Amino acid sequence: MNLAAEIASDRRLKSLARKFARRTESEGPLPPEISVPATSEEWVVIAELGHILKLASRQEGKKAVFAIPCDRRTPAAWASLREFFAPAVRTDCGSDEIFRRARNIAPKDIVDALTADEIIVRFVGRGDNAAREFLRLLEWTVNRVGKDEPGETTLSQVGSDIFGDSKLLRSGMRRTVFERIASAAAGLCATDGARNAFARLGIEENPFTSSVTVFAPFSFTLETGNDFDYPERMFRAGLAVQLPRQTVMRIRNVRLADRFNCIVTSENAAPFEQIVRAGVPCLYTEGYPNAAVLRLLGLFATQGAFAEHAGDGDLDGFLIADRIAAAIPVRRIAAAEVFDSDLVSRRPVSASMRKRWEAYLSAHEDFAHTHALRFAMEHGWPEQESYANICPRRAQGSWEHL
Repeated sequence: MNLAAEIASDRRLKSLARKFARRTESEGPLPPEISVPATSEEWVVIAELGHILKLASRQEGKKAVFAIPCDRRTPAAWASLREFFAPAVRTDCGSDEIFRRARNIAPKDIVDALTADEIIVRFVGRGDNAAREFLRLLEWTVNRVGKDEPGETTLSQVGSDIFGDSKLLRSGMRRTVFERIASAAAGLCATDGARNAFARLGIEENPFTSSVTVFAPFSFTLETGNDFDYPERMFRAGLAVQLPRQTVMRIRNVRLADRFNCIVTSENAAPFEQIVRAGVPCLYTEGYPNAAVLRLLGLFATQGAFAEHAGDGDLDGFLIADRIAAAIPVRRIAAAEVFDSDLVSRRPVSASMRKRWEAYLSAHEDFAHTHALRFAMEHGWPEQESYANICPRRAQGSWEHL
């Protein structure tokens, strides 16, 4: 088995070898040791990769360290390894050739969106390195979208996985390009911002600053056994609380106050604040829910609670509702009940939105909210704020006005 075949035999080996290869790109001699960040999955293949590359290797914390012998400390010694990971494409054929190659990686609608993006076109036109980076980012993103359960990751980890550098996607043009690729792959407009696109892909920029804002009468116990009841006390005082992701992920169980079994999930901030003022238990998803939101909803679900969702009546609003439904049973969706109401105002569906919605519906024939989206295409879609005076609390089978 040759070097390429051995590395390609295991995705963990391939990922770790790619990061090592990037570190051999240098204008001068290589250091005696090369260390690369390694995920917990990759730790078990560090020794195997060292054997394949004929290098002494070891794990140090969260890094894989490879000893480079004197006779292999020139970048040229690793040219064949770098060539294995470099896309077989040259930009002297023009950006049209790059996007043609991109169609071998991603669906047509994604590539079409990127081809029409001036920022992407300018980046690809910078040269071979930029073109290769674009294709690597695109390949990683499309593979991520294709997973039923992509799991959670961070922006730093993505940079490490793709380029062997955890800082590379935190800022600058590469981050901008990645945001736009993520938006296209997630079926979002670039102007919608990166947060929703990253949330769709399970990417959190900084898990330590991630949180969930909730207004509900509950207490919880951490995995350490410590009990906390301040969410319930704050609820009695009419105040919402914000729980950091780190706290939510360490909750062992929650206890719901008597008669509390329904939580209203609100996509947008202003309606959430209005529901809080009405004294109705609710949770702010802030667009697409992050890991802390889904974890807390899942904990509520274990205690028999269900959700009633209030959000926008566009494609993203319904996808958000479906994401919430994966964590907790959703009994009612406000946008699905008011989509054809004469009492709500509507926003027109732009040509780009229509194209995206049609593409999504064509690829998801069993989408539960197809009828509402078709109606919105003809008559416009309602924002959550357009029915913000309607509170999702059950009252004789209809949405109750505050």
